[in-house]
Amino acid sequence: MAMTELQVNKKIRFLHIPKTAGSSFDECLFIQHLRPSILRRRFTFTGNFNIDRQRYQQIDPATRSKIIICTGHAPLITNISEIDCLPTITFLRNPVDRVISHCQHVSEGKSIKSSPGFDYKNMDLDQFLSSNRTQLSNFQSKVLLGTESYTLPQGSKEELVTLVLNVLEHKLSCFGITEEFDRSLLLFMCVLGWERPPIYRYRNKKNVNSLISFEARHIDKIRQLNQIDLLVYERARVLFDKRIQERGEEFESGLVRFKQKMRGRHAIFTVIDCARYLRKHFPSKKPGRIPLD
Repeated sequence: MAMTELQVNKKIRFLHIPKTAGSSFDECLFIQHLRPSILRRRFTFTGNFNIDRQRYQQIDPATRSKIIICTGHAPLITNISEIDCLPTITFLRNPVDRVISHCQHVSEGKSIKSSPGFDYKNMDLDQFLSSNRTQLSNFQSKVLLGTESYTLPQGSKEELVTLVLNVLEHKLSCFGITEEFDRSLLLFMCVLGWERPPIYRYRNKKNVNSLISFEARHIDKIRQLNQIDLLVYERARVLFDKRIQERGEEFESGLVRFKQKMRGRHAIFTVIDCARYLRKHFPSKKPGRIPLD
């Protein structure tokens, strides 16, 4: 199917749940929407919602209307009407693996801005897992159901799981599974009408030389903290697999071709690295111009 001008400029939001391979996908999204990305017609939530909202409101209406891509860390419901109505996609990850990855991320000092004063060099894992930090417990459900405070609504565990699944099935344009990254990208390609292959590279990798050691008690604690997310993930996998099966054998054939395509070298990543370097060292002063990272 040829990509029309409407498809090229169709607005989209990527709901980036931390530690779900979102950095790799965000770059993939950059490539799919190359022209608006280069023209900086995108808005990125940094995770500090109050500052992000003020920053968005400071952008003049004419510039806001030209934003094609909205991405970054924020809850699904922002109460910013022009953002909340955008077609939205996201990734889910096994909650235990996601929290393990988050702990590793913090231990490497990569969350200093969001954890001021935290002594990551002498991290006590038992203490950290008992710290009531928002990202440690049912955070994927908090992103999908919570508002700016990431607070889950009232309800039983089963009621909340049902609410999250309703969001995944009826309120998002599509969702992917991190553990099925290639299949997820191909599903996005089908649903969103992408013409370019959704190539990507692994980004934001963990430091294999300073891995945290997780004991059985730590895993049990993580599972206890993420009972809702675990049920959501289990049932979301079933829904995801059903959507893949509905695509038939042609989808799996396309997956083989995509994996072959990924083995090649892609010059676009060099272009992206150059653009990232320029934006980091020569940032724009114009409001609404958002850097890649």
